[in-house]
Amino acid sequence: FIAIFGAPSVEAVRQLNMFTSPTLVEAGIAQDVQQCLDTGFPVIAENLLTSEWEKQVYVRYYLTPIKDLQRRVKEIHVLMEDYSERKLVENALKESETEYRSLFKNMLSGLAYHKVVVDNQNHPIDYIFLEVNDAYERLTGLGRDVIGKRMTEIIPGIRRKIDYVEAATP
Repeated sequence: FIAIFGAPSVEAVRQLNMFTSPTLVEAGIAQDVQQCLDTGFPVIAENLLTSEWEKQVYVRYYLTPIKDLQRRVKEIHVLMEDYSERKLVENALKESETEYRSLFKNMLSGLAYHKVVVDNQNHPIDYIFLEVNDAYERLTGLGRDVIGKRMTEIIPGIRRKIDYVEAATP
């Protein structure tokens, strides 16, 4: 907790009140602790917090109620980890995905993304449409309804045509 919060000492962290600390209240952690106490169910959450010592960090935490023999919550076990690096990577990945999606959707060239289907000898025999862009629809007439389907489902005789062309080619 000292490292996560950027606190100067163990004593400083011990002074934090789980229900009144501005850090824990603003990050929603105090509310999650109260929920765990009230319901008796575990809570797993992620939040951004800015500590009393001005350290900003994404945290992932696990709140586990510990119950007595009468099934009343007597304490809560808290496990908290610094999730900042992973969150930054996730955000960068989401941004990259958004850019890719925009490029894929708005490009003027028709583009289809496929999964190749192979036989037992690892020779390609078909492919499955995973995604098509708007330009591909305009150019081919094949729309979003092809996604998840094999080419041989969409054009049933295509395999025979390909085999015929391959056999006829010297």
